[in-house]
Amino acid sequence: MVSYKIYFSTVIAFLIVIWFLLQKEKETVVVDVVIPPIEGRFDTIYVPKPITIVERDPLNEDLYDKYLKAKDSLERLQMYLDAISIKEYKEVYEDSTITITTYSKTRGDLLEQTNEYYIKSRVIPTEIDVKKMNQLYGIIEGGISVDLKPVVSAGLILKNKKDNLLSLKINSNKEVLVGYGYKF
Repeated sequence: MVSYKIYFSTVIAFLIVIWFLLQKEKETVVVDVVIPPIEGRFDTIYVPKPITIVERDPLNEDLYDKYLKAKDSLERLQMYLDAISIKEYKEVYEDSTITITTYSKTRGDLLEQTNEYYIKSRVIPTEIDVKKMNQLYGIIEGGISVDLKPVVSAGLILKNKKDNLLSLKINSNKEVLVGYGYKF
């Protein structure tokens, strides 16, 4: 009868181990992915010369009319100097993700223009599914029974994907112990 109990408890323990091994469990972990800042610059793109203008710009007509209506040569000279003077502009455009700086240099026509950009660092939370693995531990225990006899036991502990524990032990008193533990 004793061998039948050991056989029955071993079969039940084996079935429980198989049931634990077949369970699938995933754990979702949120990881903050840091995207580093990026800097760059676009240099001036030069247009090949000469450029043929098909139609006159109305703004140029207005300037030409003002030039003709100027009363004296000093006023005309001042208008001419304004037209040929080199002007520089620097504009900064910024929002939460990027800063763009545009530099322009003109003298009647556009002489130079460059753009610099700075894409700011940002953090993107990303969910990652992590498959949990079953873990198998071996254990050896020693102790004294209530009637002061030494007891030695050896066994296996299986930690499943849900962090539950299943143990199977045999001791020196020829006892087979099966245990189950769960995480609170």
